[in-house]
Amino acid sequence: FYISIGQNSMHIYNSALSFTPQHTIFYETYFSKLEKSIKVLNGPSLQWSTSAPIGEPLKGHKKGVTCVAFSPDGLKIVSGGEDGSLCLWNAKSGAAIGEPLNGHGNYIMCVAFSPDSSKFFVSGSYDQTHCLWDGKSGAAIGEPLKGHSEDVWCVAYSSDGSQIVSGSKDKTLRLWDGRSGASIGEPLTGHSGAVWCVVFSPDSLKFVSGSLDTTLCIWN
Repeated sequence: FYISIGQNSMHIYNSALSFTPQHTIFYETYFSKLEKSIKVLNGPSLQWSTSAPIGEPLKGHKKGVTCVAFSPDGLKIVSGGEDGSLCLWNAKSGAAIGEPLNGHGNYIMCVAFSPDSSKFFVSGSYDQTHCLWDGKSGAAIGEPLKGHSEDVWCVAYSSDGSQIVSGSKDKTLRLWDGRSGASIGEPLTGHSGAVWCVVFSPDSLKFVSGSLDTTLCIWN
């Protein structure tokens, strides 16, 4: 893009300047000199980001942290570890919310929040189960959900929160009720290798899975 920038630099600077951090030399020097500039009213940055951690590292797990997820509203973080526990965190302060959550008998491999953030989150584990949790209290909802014959490697919520899909080393996927955890139908077969990742479409009508067999499968 060198030629384009060289020929149109003023236009590009004018477009980008409004979104430049306001306590920088570039912004303070040029913003007042441009006519009819767009002004960002809500949430403008003041300084360039530094790529430095915010505060001190968060400590709560006894072994390695294997997965993390933000709640969709950005207020909470959930983490899972090799110690078989999950921890809830305040995303703004970094403070732990309650004690570590125990319900699995092995590594936590994956975790996902429900779309409404505060109601539920789900975790999957090497112990061949996944667990449904209350997003506010952290309490386990019912018993661990059993259906896979090997490690659960991935979980995902549908966009409307009505379903959970899980993928496993046993080469299958399973559907579950997003609120009660009840199993929906039979295991879904289509891969010849472990299911490594899965995600729902935005309209919740389909999901796609990826496998160590080098393929993806789209499901209705």
